[in-house]
Amino acid sequence: MRLARFALTDLLNERVHLACAMAMIMGVMVPLMILLGVKTGVFAALMDDLRADRDILRITIPGDHPFSIADADEVRGWPETGFVVVNTRSIARRLNVKRQDGNRMRGVSLVPTGPADPLLPSGQRLTGLDVAASAGLAAQLGLEPGHRLVSVIGRGDPVNERLTISLTVAAVLPRVALEGEALLMDPETMDGIEAFYDGYALPQWGLGTGRPLHERVVEYESLRLYARDLHDVAVLEARLRDRFDIPANSRAAHVAGLLRLGRNLDLALSLVASAALGGLFAALLSSFWGVVQRKRLMLATLGLVGVTPMGLAAVPVVQAAATALAGAAASLIMFALFATVAEALFADALPAGASVIRMPAGTLVMLTLGVVLLAVSAAFVAARAAAHIDPAIVIREGQA
Repeated sequence: MRLARFALTDLLNERVHLACAMAMIMGVMVPLMILLGVKTGVFAALMDDLRADRDILRITIPGDHPFSIADADEVRGWPETGFVVVNTRSIARRLNVKRQDGNRMRGVSLVPTGPADPLLPSGQRLTGLDVAASAGLAAQLGLEPGHRLVSVIGRGDPVNERLTISLTVAAVLPRVALEGEALLMDPETMDGIEAFYDGYALPQWGLGTGRPLHERVVEYESLRLYARDLHDVAVLEARLRDRFDIPANSRAAHVAGLLRLGRNLDLALSLVASAALGGLFAALLSSFWGVVQRKRLMLATLGLVGVTPMGLAAVPVVQAAATALAGAAASLIMFALFATVAEALFADALPAGASVIRMPAGTLVMLTLGVVLLAVSAAFVAARAAAHIDPAIVIREGQA
């Protein structure tokens, strides 16, 4: 402990050397933190924008292909799948609706939903006759949560039976979630509409005429499918094609391009950081070596009073660690000032919630520890020279 206090006191007495060493550390660490922060902030903003587009995870299946509930359950069990639900035949995917207290009629698309639907707020689920309206439909009919929609559909040629359906608007989706004029609906409700068109009775909806519902063979023509994460889009698309021998489309190429950009930026930053840290190591090594050579007489004197070679070696190591910590602390302060100024300058040009510089606290801690380790590693070379000092020779020759 006394030797550590001595080393720190000696370091403080060498203010010019300490300031120069700190400046070397800051000259490398601050630009690296700025580069890493800008890369992280800009790339994170790109990824946030990508994830805000719900359809980026969607796998579309062109045309009509037979699927069963068992098929949907199988796909749901794949690790790449984030959401899947069966889709009815096209005959049951359109509906004319109007507000209960209005006269304006709109033709809407019906989209099946289910638990953990990526288009719905987290935790919300639509069942029965509850629906979620797209922003386009809500604007046309002036819809808000709690409003009711009415639809009257008929069957027969000429029409001899009509079914009135009363729907409750449980949510209005943001425009980015669902385009056009559409409703998210429980698949069982859509299946009931399809059964009506096929001539079956629907006692649960007050329609007793028609063929018995238990005789109906349910058929599905597609799946509504989303990947779990951006990295799963291409994998899920390929697996769907291979398993069911059907065409499948996604925006996997766009996702792959952005992920490849992130990897290339990481590689470029790693090369720059390696070159900069290599230069810093060489500079610190030269600096600490010069200090040991300049203070050979002082170290020899310590050896004469009983300090062991290991104790002599610890002096430059302790000073290196203290210098690195001081330089890292000053670098963090400079980085914080730069980040504050940058955020203020670019505040109007950034999307809400985005940052031009983003640096996780854990990354800052790792950078600080890395710089300390680098400085201590450089000091070990000088420490070996200090440990091999022969006090008698140094003092006899009068070297300082």
